[in-house]
Amino acid sequence: MCPSRDGVSALESAVKERSNYGLSVHLLVESTRSTRPASLTRRYVGSVHRNKTNEDTQAPASSMQLLSRLANLPGVTVSLYHSHKLRGWVRRLLPERVNETVGLQHIKAYVFDDTVIIGGANLSDEYFTTRQDRAWVFSDLPPLADFYAGLTDVISSLSYHLMPDGSFSAASLDVDPVEADTLVYVETFRTRLNAYLSGVRAALSSPRHLTTETMVLPLVQAGAYGVNQEHSLLLHILRRLPSLASHCSLYLTSGYFCPTDEMQDCLGHLLSSRPDSTLNLLCAAPEANSFFRSNGLSGGIPKAYRESLIAFLCRLAKALPVVSAIASSGRLRVGEYFRAGWTFHAKGLWVETGVCQGNSTTAAAPATLTWIGSSNYGYRSRDRDLESQVLVCTSNAGLRQAIRAERAVIWDARYYRPVTLQDLSRQTEHRLQWYLRWILPLLRRIM
Repeated sequence: MCPSRDGVSALESAVKERSNYGLSVHLLVESTRSTRPASLTRRYVGSVHRNKTNEDTQAPASSMQLLSRLANLPGVTVSLYHSHKLRGWVRRLLPERVNETVGLQHIKAYVFDDTVIIGGANLSDEYFTTRQDRAWVFSDLPPLADFYAGLTDVISSLSYHLMPDGSFSAASLDVDPVEADTLVYVETFRTRLNAYLSGVRAALSSPRHLTTETMVLPLVQAGAYGVNQEHSLLLHILRRLPSLASHCSLYLTSGYFCPTDEMQDCLGHLLSSRPDSTLNLLCAAPEANSFFRSNGLSGGIPKAYRESLIAFLCRLAKALPVVSAIASSGRLRVGEYFRAGWTFHAKGLWVETGVCQGNSTTAAAPATLTWIGSSNYGYRSRDRDLESQVLVCTSNAGLRQAIRAERAVIWDARYYRPVTLQDLSRQTEHRLQWYLRWILPLLRRIM
């Protein structure tokens, strides 16, 4: 979808009004989505938004039509990330929309001076109207603002730049994602990103950036370039929970539920090893998936994610012979979000725990951890796309309560539809054909 025209117009007006004050604007976007014809997007939109998009006859031809307006303004830089894997015969053979499965820029971070908004939402119209999503505002936090401003600069230095005439240009051949030698480009990307993250890590380790109650830690995942900061830390924490926590409640939500095998193993181990632990899952109901009843092959996407949920519950049942007892005891709760006329795109992970100190039975202050950002915790997020999350860990009672309140909005009982493995297995609606289920392990690599 194209970004909100109102948002682009507001930004354009702000730049013009403040051109004499040295206002600087830097936009980093995904090239395949930004150049995709809007007519193609509208053709394959799901049923929830189909009528609205078809009636929007004034929609621009693509996001580039809007971005080009900004690129012509003083102080504005527009960069377009392009996966180095989308080149040559792959680029020629893969059609629009399918080509983004190779890898894309998926980070959603918005920096305004010392304020940062982190979330999983794009800026198209439906995100502001009929889509349940999630975002956090970090106000007056210069280190976090500096981090994302710097991250944008690093990725942009390895991306195309939108010129005033609408053409794309790379800074040099070595950083042209399509023309550069693949090995050289990947190594340059990895080296620059790791160097930046190492420098930031050293700066944020300074005592002046640490508090006793709350930690805010930005994380980056760029598996295509060997940078696995986010995924590695997530698995490390999940694997440590059974030994560190006196009790643990874990909540996981994604509009595109397809966790990696490692993450599934961690969740199963937590339930089996800690009888006082609970696991709460929330997925998009097929009807709340943005591709529901979409034309073409994309119409099968909601079914594929339903199959992914079934496969996860089957895996859990095999690993835990008493999974039915765990579910009936309330330690495992699985639900789908369904709200008529809305789609579900929220993603995140919450852990509430009381932490033991070493072998001591004396529990420290209860802590809450939450991850907010762009990742869906699947293989595509891990291996293909550029992702970023912020990990917030706090023992502050007020902040912990605010985090619970945010979670309660997402787990709204009015739109929560409980499901079980037995229920889902018996259904024939919203299921892939039996022969397609055999290739689900392959499909998961691009989901």
